[in-house]
Amino acid sequence: MTGMNSAINQPPRMIIHQSMWSMINYGSHNREWSLEEKFERIAEAGFDGIFGSLPEPSEEKQWRNLMEQYKFSFGLESFPSKREDLRRLMERAKDFDVQYVNAQVGNAFMTDDVVVALS
Repeated sequence: MTGMNSAINQPPRMIIHQSMWSMINYGSHNREWSLEEKFERIAEAGFDGIFGSLPEPSEEKQWRNLMEQYKFSFGLESFPSKREDLRRLMERAKDFDVQYVNAQVGNAFMTDDVVVALS
């Protein structure tokens, strides 16, 4: 997948992602939707992709298949607490053709100096 401002000389395009965390416990008939159902519903609603964490290694193949089936782009949410966390995350993100990474370093109670030291 090329970037939003790719080398093909076309104007930027806005993409809309559905957050996967908001799909937790979402479903019908007292049953949470399967991952396949969630992707199908996201596509039916007109989203261009998903925003979420990287899948567990045991789910990677299924995620890749669904991402390809629905031609979804991927935005990555992350909560690294140390430099090595971010390094590992970025290595895995390359394998998923992630378009952007939302890195929320540490937590809301960390001071600037502590966060900068982590980067």
